[in-house]
Amino acid sequence: MANIRGQAVEAGKKILWVREPKTTVAAEVQAADGGGRILFSQLDIQNHVEPSKPNYDPVAERILVNLLGQ
Repeated sequence: MANIRGQAVEAGKKILWVREPKTTVAAEVQAADGGGRILFSQLDIQNHVEPSKPNYDPVAERILVNLLGQ
């Protein structure tokens, strides 16, 4: 799994890491303009949240719901 890097991520809120805290795979960063936020995620969630598909994973679905609820 790739690590998310850069100045914006370093200044942002690290949400999830793998192996060690320096290996950030999900982070939230304040948008440069306005009061919005940007969520960066290296998690492979998209292909695992449709219940009718054989690769459905309820844990992936819960992670997506939690990330969107942030």
